[in-house]
Amino acid sequence: MGGGTYREYIGVPLLQSLHEGTKYFVSFYANFSGGISERCATNKLGALFTMQQYSSANPLNLNNHAEVFDDSIIKDTVNWVRVSDSFVADSNYQYLAIGNFFDDIHTDTIRLTSNVAFNSYYYIDDVCVTTDSLYNENWTTASFIEAMNEQVKIFPNPSSGVFYVQSFYNINSLQVFNSFGQMVFENNNIDNKLYSLDLNVLSSGIYLLRIIKSSGIPNVLKINLIN
Repeated sequence: MGGGTYREYIGVPLLQSLHEGTKYFVSFYANFSGGISERCATNKLGALFTMQQYSSANPLNLNNHAEVFDDSIIKDTVNWVRVSDSFVADSNYQYLAIGNFFDDIHTDTIRLTSNVAFNSYYYIDDVCVTTDSLYNENWTTASFIEAMNEQVKIFPNPSSGVFYVQSFYNINSLQVFNSFGQMVFENNNIDNKLYSLDLNVLSSGIYLLRIIKSSGIPNVLKINLIN
């Protein structure tokens, strides 16, 4: 949003809509950029779930609310700071945005130098939204994600149409999403450790493959279709 209270957000469509009345656990990591023109650290960095996608042409209104946010001022430029909490969804939300959704009156700041404007930017990584509290607690580093992904092999990748998905645990279902977050393929009746995924009907590009295994922990991996 623009104007006297300027905010920028990052946002994505959720892989699956949230279910009203269900408890979700959310976490992400933030690091203060600390650039020459970004020397004002703030609190209230958080995650907001919405029913529609916002843009510069359709900006969010600041309503001093986020489902998950951190009340502490994040000023660490070296280490990643974890923001995590839980909430019960009151709607079937379809989108996630991350940023500061509070106005200036409800936001605390620390100005780290006296000769620059009040600008504040953060790096964001390892975003997790899940109904599993243990999974959320273990969603900590890239090494954990890599360990989970090692349980699944996809070959060849890139492929001209057919991918083979092999897992240590039985594969229960597969979902494929395009770059807009739209599901373009789904199979919920697999129950096997090896699956032949035929995407010949799709256009070339990068897709996200979501794999649900009998272990209960999903994998989300990129696949490159070059037909």
